[in-house]
Amino acid sequence: MASGEVAEWLKAPVSKTGMSFCGIAGSNPALSATQRPNEEVGDMTTKASRIGLGGLSEVHLKVRDLEAMRRFYVETLGFEEEFNDEGQMVGVKTGGADLALVASETSTQGAAMAFDCMDVNATVEELRAIGITITEEPWDGHWGGRVAAFEDPEGNTVYLEQPA
Repeated sequence: MASGEVAEWLKAPVSKTGMSFCGIAGSNPALSATQRPNEEVGDMTTKASRIGLGGLSEVHLKVRDLEAMRRFYVETLGFEEEFNDEGQMVGVKTGGADLALVASETSTQGAAMAFDCMDVNATVEELRAIGITITEEPWDGHWGGRVAAFEDPEGNTVYLEQPA
């Protein structure tokens, strides 16, 4: 693409919420044919960037052991499995951005994600009770929130963040 040219997917129609879907849904053959760039999906009323991007909707993690990671996020942590494309990908609903676990010969290195948590101290104790090692004991952030961390089976850091 030449300098100054705008990719076709950036010209996607803007929904009535003001959120441009940037052609991700509808023009990507991997997504459902029923999704279209100007469809409303969930609560997309907030424009997060100056070019019309909204909030983060999905994070993909490349994983070596798809079934172990699925069990960890769904069975151990209790998130809902959204879909399971046998041996290829598992979608996990987290209550915020969805987590897509993607089978790969290599795993994502050094990823970190943060989950909202109403009581970090209590959640840390629950995690310990089910055998999860806490890698960062609860501490108070400079913004007033409380934070702790542990790792998933492939070494990605999972933060718990309690609002101030």
